[in-house]
Amino acid sequence: MALDSLSSVVVVHQAVGPHQWNVPVSHFTKDVLRKFIVVDVIYSPAILMAKLSLLSLYLEVFRPTQRLRYAIYFGIVFVTLFYTGTFIAFCVLAIPRPGQTLIGTILSDDVASLIPISVAQAGVNIASDFYIFILPIPGVVQLQMPIKKKIGICAIFATGSL
Repeated sequence: MALDSLSSVVVVHQAVGPHQWNVPVSHFTKDVLRKFIVVDVIYSPAILMAKLSLLSLYLEVFRPTQRLRYAIYFGIVFVTLFYTGTFIAFCVLAIPRPGQTLIGTILSDDVASLIPISVAQAGVNIASDFYIFILPIPGVVQLQMPIKKKIGICAIFATGSL
């Protein structure tokens, strides 16, 4: 939803502009609506690649214990399955079918059924971000370095939670 808000400002004004609720309906042309659909469809693969890159980095950098390696693999499998599923759902439900107008698609029950998927996606985003943030902490704690440096490294990872 935050991506939708940002995208509405960018596609309507090409820069920082009014809040999405303050944009008149007349500004939502076919071109703008097409851009919304594109943003909605590519969101899942984009987030998936970001999360997979972090999880893969953890496998390489920390040389994790077997338990941590399984936790990383679980994260990889979970986010891959979830975001692939949401990508397919958005492709099937948000892209107009042959003979269907863009406005007809956006106002259809199919697109309305994406709302619970978007809410679930927001919850999984938060939970998986937290999971990815917590994963390297045991590896950092086991490092042979002063406690101040360990805290500093954990603080660097904590910036990702912002």
